[in-house]
Amino acid sequence: MMKTKSFQQIFDRISYKETIDKWEIVEPNSDATVKRLIINQCDSTFVAYTDTLFQGMSTLTSCRSTHLKDSDCDAFAYVFNDRFKKEQLLFTDLKSRFNIRKIKQAYSQMMFSLLKLIAMQSLCEGHSLDNQDIEMIVACKCFENLEQESLVKDEIIKGQEINDKFYNLLYTLINKNHAFITLNEFTPFKTIPLDEQIKNKEVKLTLIMTNQYNDDTVLYNKRN
Repeated sequence: MMKTKSFQQIFDRISYKETIDKWEIVEPNSDATVKRLIINQCDSTFVAYTDTLFQGMSTLTSCRSTHLKDSDCDAFAYVFNDRFKKEQLLFTDLKSRFNIRKIKQAYSQMMFSLLKLIAMQSLCEGHSLDNQDIEMIVACKCFENLEQESLVKDEIIKGQEINDKFYNLLYTLINKNHAFITLNEFTPFKTIPLDEQIKNKEVKLTLIMTNQYNDDTVLYNKRN
């Protein structure tokens, strides 16, 4: 937990909240139909930040680079569990409905948020991506009906036929909730000469949906 203490001391103007075993992310937009994501993980400590952690960094990203977007995710947390040697980095984004374009956009936002975090962490004592597991979580509505589900699956099949990487990932996410990707497989990063440790880092993608279409809360019981 030393790295996070260093992070907190260096970036001491950014507020955070520490919770045990449960982290609740609340959507600030009152019009959103998915209002919260609750992540449960036993024997774990969450050190959580809102989207303000990554806001206002355009002078580092888009103002100085045509490759880097000034994107933000909804929330981020460091997670610690005494059973594991590695700490976890959790990025989250809430979407009000199942929309392929918006889900893809959410993962993109989290990828660019990760690059911002890496830049910030590089100042911190003990920083090493080798000692961190990264997970990016999209929470959204389940399919509204069988018609929507069928349309989505038809679009995925068409994407797979042209060997579109994201549609292959989405197929796995819908069926298994999780998929894995290295950063250099993420299309916008393929042409950027990123550090080897960064571009070869594996990221776990997670897609969690509501149990019922009218539910406004997504529950993720995360395994240790």
